[in-house]
Amino acid sequence: MQQSKELLTKIARRSYERNLTTTIRGVISMRLPEAGLYLITSAETSFQDIKSTDVCLIDEMGTLVDKSTSLILPSETKYHLKSYQVRPDIHAIAHLYPPYVSAYALKNPSFNLTDTARSTIKEVLKVRCAECISRFCGLCDCRTDIRTSYTGVDVLLLKEDGLVTLGISLENALDLADLVEKSSREALVHDVWKGVEHLDNPA
Repeated sequence: MQQSKELLTKIARRSYERNLTTTIRGVISMRLPEAGLYLITSAETSFQDIKSTDVCLIDEMGTLVDKSTSLILPSETKYHLKSYQVRPDIHAIAHLYPPYVSAYALKNPSFNLTDTARSTIKEVLKVRCAECISRFCGLCDCRTDIRTSYTGVDVLLLKEDGLVTLGISLENALDLADLVEKSSREALVHDVWKGVEHLDNPA
């Protein structure tokens, strides 16, 4: 258990170091080998200096196993648990805020993945609602149930709310975010150069 907590905190710190999120924005969770148990970063935790004591152990109902802890669960805990229930293939979820991805998530046009990203990522899905924290749990009127819409998807772009990666491991969840961020950064550079060329060669 402690080893899993240490790994989760290492991945959280790495996400900050890679500029995939800010200090207190983001939630990372993992499915434990023990049936019905999960680890999730507590609310308002700084990923810059997160410690294993900042990680919550919860059951499949979203209840803190350690009743004496003062840690507060993040508001999206239900979404993480719902995802694990309906997607037995995933073992880690990362909700992060990479700057380039976040910028594109605000726009209607999407961006193309790099060749490297396409070889790893199965499917990226862009979603619209940024108001209901249970939007992926089939509880929000503006969203279709994850059980029918998100099978096989491993990256979700959220309008005004960063991105979520659904990984087979913590390392995989982080790598997916990194690949999408690199793709969006390259796309932005491409768009900027297209704009420069248009200025140099107006119609």
